[in-house]
Formats: sequence, C-alpha cells, structure tokens
Amino acid sequence: KIDQAPHVAVLYGTHPDGDARPPGLAKTIKDVHGRKIRTLKLMMAEAPDDAELQAAYESKIAKESSAHNFVYDTASMRAAHAEMHSHVEALEQQLQTHSGPWALGDAYTLADIMWTCSLYRLKWLGLGHLWQADNARPKVAEYAERSFQRPSFQAGVIEWPFAYFPSPHVPEFSSPAAARRFTRSMVRRTSWPAVLFGR
Repeated sequence: KIDQAPHVAVLYGTHPDGDARPPGLAKTIKDVHGRKIRTLKLMMAEAPDDAELQAAYESKIAKESSAHNFVYDTASMRAAHAEMHSHVEALEQQLQTHSGPWALGDAYTLADIMWTCSLYRLKWLGLGHLWQADNARPKVAEYAERSFQRPSFQAGVIEWPFAYFPSPHVPEFSSPAAARRFTRSMVRRTSWPAVLFGR
C-alpha cells in the first residue's frame, strides 16, 4: 500500500505545524504549481486554434490547480501527514508478524524496493521521526537502516549524481561537499526545474 501514500503532498506542501523539508527545496519548490499553470497558459496562447491541444492544456491546468489548492490547505496537509503516519505504522505491524529481515519475510521483494525508496525520501524530507522519535517504531527503524545499506540502493540512489537535493536530515547529502557536488552535477547536466519538477 505504500504506493498509495501521499508522497507528492508531503513533498510539495508545508506541514502546518512545522516545515522540516530541506530549506533549499522548500524555497525552490514554492508555488511550483502556479508556475506550471502560468507556463501552460502561455503555451495555450501560442496554439489558440488547436482544440485538442487546448483541451489537454486545460486538463493539465485543472490538475495543477487542484494540487495547488491541496498543498496550501491546512486541513488537507494535516490529513496527508496523518495518512503517512498510518502507512509507516502499517509497516511496523507487518514487520512484527515474522522474524525475517524484509517486509514479507526472508526475500527482498518489490514491496521492499518501494518501502526503501519511500522511507529514504521521508527521512530526507525531515520525517524520519515517524519511526525514529522516542523509539516510536523500532522494527521500521531497523528495517530502514538495513535497507539503506543495500549495495544496490547505495549505488542507485545515494551515490547517483543529483539524486537528492541537499538535506540536513541525511548525512550523505548534508555536508558542504555534498552540496557542491550536487550543484556541479546540476550545472553540467541540466537545469534546476527539469530535475526538481520533471520538466
């Protein structure tokens, strides 16, 4: 069920009770939906006679408007964070049902791939307290650290150029050297919007 968790909301939206997201990310991502909408409207103006294209742009604008309204709505963001708590608690309960190292037991499966990436992103966003604070979810804490140490995850995420924006919450991306390395990779390969927003 982790693929149903509100990852996009906690990435784009500010927690109403305190924003722990990496400062650079929070600043760069601010009003991203508004910027997309303004760009789409400019694109619409360039093809006023293309009905099919206009309909596609209008659909995208509606989607971005809905997302914009959600991430700036206090009740919606509190609900998204509460839902994320529930997903992590579900993993804790699942891990308590067996003695194996992974979500379903002894074998590392697609479920673990999803969870490994999800937990790392949550930690990077400053939400590691969901399992770390006051030994809240010890099984998840052990599982997360075990998962993050897998060579495939280290190579595919932690050591991958500009995989993550610098963050004070993960040691791999918190040092000044890591920030410089990230910036150099970004300058060499692409633009900030392309990496951060999928353009």
